[in-house]
Amino acid sequence: METFVIEQDLEFQAPVKKVFDALTKDINKWWDSEHSIGGEKTKKFVCEPKLGGKFYEIWGEGEGSVWGTVTEVKKNVRLEICGTMGAMGATWCKMGYDLEPNGKSTRVKFTHHGMGTFDEDVASNYREGWTSLFGMLKEYVEKSKKK
Repeated sequence: METFVIEQDLEFQAPVKKVFDALTKDINKWWDSEHSIGGEKTKKFVCEPKLGGKFYEIWGEGEGSVWGTVTEVKKNVRLEICGTMGAMGATWCKMGYDLEPNGKSTRVKFTHHGMGTFDEDVASNYREGWTSLFGMLKEYVEKSKKK
């Protein structure tokens, strides 16, 4: 059994609501299929920001993959998802976003805890993946002007 913890403190030049909406209802505007289980066949991601909601990817024709279940949500403040988070094998992960306003910007404390039967390089792969995804999220929330 292997474990890992990834923590990142992020700053986005956008209001909290914009960042929370990007993490939930606007996820397909920045999250790409390269960071999916289905790869090119991934048509879209869905995040249901309600207690018991799912975070999953749709491949089409009734196929796809559930990454996790929303275990805590406080709109514009906190989102927590537990499940495999795209890992293969016998795994369990807990991912959380804590959002805090900082003037006109938003601070996000991101945590990803994982345990299971994964390869030794899985933590570095996740770390690289999250860094890439957060770069795309930053570009989306800071360049789009939707209030």
